[in-house]
Amino acid sequence: MWEEFGLDLGAVLSQGDMEKLTRVLSAECARKLVEAWRAVSEEAGIVALLDRHGFDLRLANKIRKVWPRDTLAKLRENPYRMLAFASWEKVDRMARSLGVADDDPLRRIAAVEACLYRRLDAKHTLTSAGMLVGDVAAALRCVESTASAAIDRAWREHAIIVAAHGYQPVGAAVMEKVVAGCLRGLLAASPGPERNLFSGHLASAVAESIERYRSNTGLQLNAAQRRAVEMAVHHPLSILTGGAGTGKTTVLRLVHDVAERIGVPVLQMALSGRAAQRLRGATGREASTIAAFLRTAARGLVDPASEPLIIIDESSMLDLPLMYSLVRALPARARLLLVGDPYQLPPIGFGLIFHVLAASPSVPRVELVEIHRQTRSSGIPQIANAVRHGVALRLPDFAGCAFGVNFIDAAGDAIMDIVATAPLRENP
Repeated sequence: MWEEFGLDLGAVLSQGDMEKLTRVLSAECARKLVEAWRAVSEEAGIVALLDRHGFDLRLANKIRKVWPRDTLAKLRENPYRMLAFASWEKVDRMARSLGVADDDPLRRIAAVEACLYRRLDAKHTLTSAGMLVGDVAAALRCVESTASAAIDRAWREHAIIVAAHGYQPVGAAVMEKVVAGCLRGLLAASPGPERNLFSGHLASAVAESIERYRSNTGLQLNAAQRRAVEMAVHHPLSILTGGAGTGKTTVLRLVHDVAERIGVPVLQMALSGRAAQRLRGATGREASTIAAFLRTAARGLVDPASEPLIIIDESSMLDLPLMYSLVRALPARARLLLVGDPYQLPPIGFGLIFHVLAASPSVPRVELVEIHRQTRSSGIPQIANAVRHGVALRLPDFAGCAFGVNFIDAAGDAIMDIVATAPLRENP
């Protein structure tokens, strides 16, 4: 080909001039060569663009996965597409250097979206009008009236969503709408014996399971635990909350037993593999991670006509994107029991699903507060319960390794060092 085209070879390949190429290659070989040349040229162009504007060059592969064709053209057409990969400040600098004007509608709409997604990174799915105006004005370095006009333009262009008390990014708004619709559907569904043909003797099945548990263990369920078992098998959507040692696992064992008696399949899962393993050991039934369930559903192995009871442990860690994926994978007539502790750490991602549901008066909920676990003698469950309810306790000062809970007075910058060495200290 070099002998045929010489220095014009690059131009011939870039132009995809099949008439010239087929003078020395077969049509199929020429087509593949042009495709490969364009791919390499596109990648080189993207890398050069990123390098010129100070971006991480490793973004090139991610960008090409999103826009596999005409990538450079898309970025030059609207440089603010790069906001999916980098900060507003860096992307705006690149866009301005490529000739985007200060008052370009693309720039102003992108600023609005960038501010909403920055809030999303801070775990806020809703931004008030006043806050968004201030953020957009700061991003564009403009007066608030210009920022308000930019927000209005973004709304008219369907780049953002207007909510009851502010604004949302489109993606978060769509996910919230889907999740809320599914949960409302569960709340409106028929409870108890009307749910399937096998639950006609639901009340007696619950009573028999509780009595068998008492007979086998010698332990008596308290009133809250009884209500929790009844709630879980009666309502299509319910919430079980409680701190460590309050008997949530006991409730789950009995829920499994009742479900087996009335012929309802149970799928229990948790966010992490370790949590799923603990759930498996505590209940004596199979458990999986949520990710494993979603992979199973994606392969079409979850029967959409089935009516399982879905138990999700440690539900306080559910964020909005994960819940969105989960509800889309659930069978239409599934029941859902969310188990967790709203006083634990919130999810890593955005959206406080469990916390909102646990505080909603329209969602059936039982909170377990009585501590049962044998480790109560350590004092940890009681103190944790006091802390979660805002009660300040006077603890004995730490005096070396001992059983129980003690207080160590420490300056803020010394806490980690003391925590790391405290168990090794000798009694004075």
